[in-house]
Amino acid sequence: MGGSAHHSTFSSLTPDELRHKIREAELEAARTKFMPKLAEWLGSLLAKFNNRDQKQTEKHLSIIKEALSTEFEGDFELRYGGSVAKHTFVDGLSDVDMLLIYRGNEHPDPANLIRDIARLLRKIDAEISIGTIAVTAKFSKGEEIQLVPAVREEGKLHVPRWSANEWSPIDPQKFRDGLAKRNAACAQRLIPTIKLAKSINATFPEDLRLSGYHLESMAISAFKGYDGPKIVEQMLPFYFRQMATLVKTPIKDSTGQSVHVDSDLGKANSQKRRQLADNLDRVARRMENAVAAQSLDQWKAILGL
Repeated sequence: MGGSAHHSTFSSLTPDELRHKIREAELEAARTKFMPKLAEWLGSLLAKFNNRDQKQTEKHLSIIKEALSTEFEGDFELRYGGSVAKHTFVDGLSDVDMLLIYRGNEHPDPANLIRDIARLLRKIDAEISIGTIAVTAKFSKGEEIQLVPAVREEGKLHVPRWSANEWSPIDPQKFRDGLAKRNAACAQRLIPTIKLAKSINATFPEDLRLSGYHLESMAISAFKGYDGPKIVEQMLPFYFRQMATLVKTPIKDSTGQSVHVDSDLGKANSQKRRQLADNLDRVARRMENAVAAQSLDQWKAILGL
């Protein structure tokens, strides 16, 4: 009877369900044996990501301040923003984002201020480029410092609006607080997970890459109520699986700078969003296959190493 009951249990499964059960059993056995080795390797990789040359950054910021001071004098301050302020910076992959807060009595329009910043910075030994809302200085050793101009109005910071030549209010602290809260709920493992995701993202073809802010925004959503193992080697595949779903729908911008973080990707389930979702899902499956095969080489390939 025991044999009959056992046979009955498995005969009630569809072929897909049976394959899934076998796959899960294989993965569980592989995790037990392989995960400690993977955790050690990812830890060593993260140590390299965290090895930012602070002295070099400070030297470059000093050069920038000196160039700007020839006209702005004491009318500005530089403050870390972006990935540095949120601790998601990855050495060699992230720009050092700075808010250049203009303190003059009269606020110039954003486009003119961006042009003035670029004009002054062209005196230094760096490649200067102008974007929609920022000026980027690329130094000879590869470090890039991005300057986003900002002004204060009624006690709030404003930065250039993406879609118009005007100032738009932001609340970057609100986003940082949300990310820090989610990181704490994940036993401080969310920030390292995001850093590894940024490294993988950098290996994608340019048309499939996500912005760092988009990755961070989806991380806050992906790990809301997360009750899985709070270890990077299992959070990373989970993150990519969740992003494959989240990227299909516009995500709200919690800094208040615009309606959506990813408005350039079109409406929900647009062709572009489906392409991104397919790519993220492929990465998640590659991670699972690498664990099942107990292969660090496959993991290195995923991270472009």
